[in-house]
Amino acid sequence: MAELIAILSDVHAYAEPLARALEEIQKECISQIYFLGDITQGGGQESECVKLLQNHRVNSVAGNHCRQSKNWNTENAEVKKYLKNLEMVINVGDLCFSHENPLKECKTRYGREPFAKDGGIRDENQAKYVFEKALSEFPATRLFFVGHTHEPVVWQFCLGDVKKLQADKEVQLIDRNKYIVNPGAIAGPHVPVAKRGEHRTWNASFVFYDSAHDKLLFRSVPAQSSGKA
Repeated sequence: MAELIAILSDVHAYAEPLARALEEIQKECISQIYFLGDITQGGGQESECVKLLQNHRVNSVAGNHCRQSKNWNTENAEVKKYLKNLEMVINVGDLCFSHENPLKECKTRYGREPFAKDGGIRDENQAKYVFEKALSEFPATRLFFVGHTHEPVVWQFCLGDVKKLQADKEVQLIDRNKYIVNPGAIAGPHVPVAKRGEHRTWNASFVFYDSAHDKLLFRSVPAQSSGKA
């Protein structure tokens, strides 16, 4: 059955941009929403963000910050339980949702190439490594949705070659190829503080996957209202 799903990532405890993104997403006839992790560490609004995700029935996975209880800026027992129970990976048909690369070895490869820094997918070598390993670990998966790097990007895997595609408003996919898709971020952990009289601003980005037409639709909204910070 053809569906339109929404995917967003990396809110880092900023409730307003998450609310604005979810409001925009709900304007479409969507079947599911997936959040790729990192609710915590940044804006100090973990409780508000968790409530938003719950109220919109968002399917969520754990980000690297969510996995570290020292980053939970909340005493709310329900929120702590929510964060503690998040899965690392969600698989639905030929779709896979995770925060960093989804390989089982992900956490054990830190400090070794090609993931010397962390499990984020930032270049062609890292993308190719994941694609090739996933052939055996995720043989039925065609689209991998990942976050962490905060950069909207699409990696395409075709006949052993990897190509970085521009994350334009619309990206048409090809049936025989596999893809890694990063929707970008709702907010970063270190959003610049506005100076007196100024308004800090950034765009909260996310992506729709239209399975009926096999395409990605990248979207963004202003993270804050037009009022002063």
